[in-house]
Amino acid sequence: MAVANRAGARLATQHLLDAGQTRIAWGAALVVEGEFTESGGLRAVEQLRDARIEFTAFFAANDQMAIAAALALYRRGLRVPDDVSLVGFDDFAPARYAIPPLTTIRQSVYPLGCQAAVAMLELLHGRTPQVRLPDPELVLRESTRRRLA
Repeated sequence: MAVANRAGARLATQHLLDAGQTRIAWGAALVVEGEFTESGGLRAVEQLRDARIEFTAFFAANDQMAIAAALALYRRGLRVPDDVSLVGFDDFAPARYAIPPLTTIRQSVYPLGCQAAVAMLELLHGRTPQVRLPDPELVLRESTRRRLA
């Protein structure tokens, strides 16, 4: 699964770079550990802001962290995407209903689950499973914006 995670991170980072973002923080210096939870997303942004680390984009390890990061940015008087572009990972259902709707990396759960089931059946039959992870894809929504020079 690490390969798909890296490919997804590359997609998100390239999207932000293509949008002119040069100061990209990753919720997990500009790297902050975030625990993969909503409270971790809040804490990551708060730590960056408390340390006076300037960033124009925030890439969260998952959508829950990203949505909480948006709340932390709002509480600090920063607007997504006007002040900080925001990208999540997973494309869980609430991401499309966040304000603004969250740009994210979709790693399709259904094909992933099918691959896991097939791999388990192969193992039960004493065979080595051949697993091909689905390619992650960038889902563009309104939480990112091109940075003006």
